[in-house]
This record gives sequence, C-alpha cells and structure tokens, in this order.
Amino acid sequence: MFYQDEVSLLDFGCCGFGFYLWDIAVSFSYVAKKYRNDLLEAYNTIFPLPDSYEKLLEGFYAGMFIEAFNFYIGAPDADEWIINKINELATNEFIKYTNDERFLLV
Repeated sequence: MFYQDEVSLLDFGCCGFGFYLWDIAVSFSYVAKKYRNDLLEAYNTIFPLPDSYEKLLEGFYAGMFIEAFNFYIGAPDADEWIINKINELATNEFIKYTNDERFLLV
C-alpha cells in the first residue's frame, strides 16, 4: 500500500516460513499451465527439486484450494461458485490425485 510516497506492507496472512513446494503450488493457481514447467525449470536452477516433487506439488495444490474455500463459505453469492469449483476440482484433479495419476504438469 502506498501512502504519502511511502510503501507499507499489509495482509500478512500467507507470510512466514513454510515448505517451499507449497509456495510453488500456490503460484500454479496464477500461472497458465503452459508455463508451469518453465517455472519449475527456473526454480530448479536455484534450488534443486526433490525426486517426488510432482506428487508433492499436486497434494499441495489440492490442499491450497481446500484451504482457500474457508474464506468464501458463508459469503453472499459464493455458495454456487464454491459448489461448482469443488465439483470441478473433484472431477478433474482430486480424483486423479487419489488414483496416483498426474494432472498438474500435463
């Protein structure tokens, strides 16, 4: 936030030290699928990814959406959106995750 030519930080809800793959998974919700591998390749040049990174990213990606829903539950006009989004994720991503099928980088 800018105030009188000074920058102030606000909204520290997601600030802190956590597992770096969680941060990458969150960024995937903002990055087009065609650029996700590029993001990982660039990240991997700085910090090597573990062998199991894809499965971990998918778990964090699913968890991120589940966590985000708590901000919308009870909000006006959010019920239909939440139901539709949960159905979409369950059909397209969550079922693949539970069946050990890749979905995030395909």
